[in-house]
Amino acid sequence: INNTVEVQKIKFLIVGSWNTLVGYSLFYFFYTLMEESFNEKYQAYMIAIILSQLFGIVHSFFSHKYITFKSQKTGRHILAEFFKFSFAYTGTFLLSMLLLPLITELLAIDPRISAIMVMAIIAVGGYLLNSKYVFLNEK
Repeated sequence: INNTVEVQKIKFLIVGSWNTLVGYSLFYFFYTLMEESFNEKYQAYMIAIILSQLFGIVHSFFSHKYITFKSQKTGRHILAEFFKFSFAYTGTFLLSMLLLPLITELLAIDPRISAIMVMAIIAVGGYLLNSKYVFLNEK
């Protein structure tokens, strides 16, 4: 197996773990801030997941671009990468929007715990999306 690919996978795990910590911290913050503001618990955690995903995607894009994949693209090409990144993560975002209420409500788990489970599930596809679609080292 290519050593560069192995190093990239290790970087992805480290950077992805950091991004997950940032994303979860944002979710926890927004949910805690809003949990008493709504009559229904799901309203607070759904808004919290949307806000945390929006902020988290920008953070994740730049950390993966510069640390994990060391993309050298500049100028308008960065914008193209960001759009590809955003498009790729639309699927994971929609999946998280589906899984969070399913796990929370069906298994009667606190949304703070469900969010960790959801993030772990969707992280697996993240590496493949980024390495095979977003940050291609086209020469």
